[in-house]
Amino acid sequence: MIKCSKCGKDLSSAEKFCPKCGSKNNEYSEDLETLKRNVKNPRNILKSKILLIIGLVLIIAIIVVVIVLATREPDKEEEEESISFKRIYRKIDGDGYYVELASDNSYLKVDTNPLDLDDFSASEGWNMIQSINEELDLPESLEQKMGQTRSIDGRMSQEFDDVIVSWTYHPNSGLEVLYEMN
Repeated sequence: MIKCSKCGKDLSSAEKFCPKCGSKNNEYSEDLETLKRNVKNPRNILKSKILLIIGLVLIIAIIVVVIVLATREPDKEEEEESISFKRIYRKIDGDGYYVELASDNSYLKVDTNPLDLDDFSASEGWNMIQSINEELDLPESLEQKMGQTRSIDGRMSQEFDDVIVSWTYHPNSGLEVLYEMN
């Protein structure tokens, strides 16, 4: 037991002030006060947990949005704005026989005589060329130029805003047309 320095009353170390005279207990144990200060307020703990959960949810949401945007297919409007040989290939039912699509979607190639038969040109191949020209909104004059190409003319080409079209003809290999991004 400790004695009050003013009135001499017995005090415990847990009493901060003397109950008789009210003077401060110089021997007061700071341990109890320190413990009280160090004990975390349950409200602060709850706020910290809520903020942590909200932060994690936001991070997960951002990751999901990034993944969705990176893996989504372009919508029809975006696809129509830019040339997609893959879309054209699917639309004309390219079967890989007359029409070849590059694995990186950089070109379409049409071969009207894939077996290189002498003096043969398949109408299906020519129909594919016409369909591709329509999809690319190319002028009909291009088809005329392709149809009038002779083997001695070599490789012909015409450049448009979004695409470069080149073609060649030989009686033994037919008409071969290459569509490339410009």
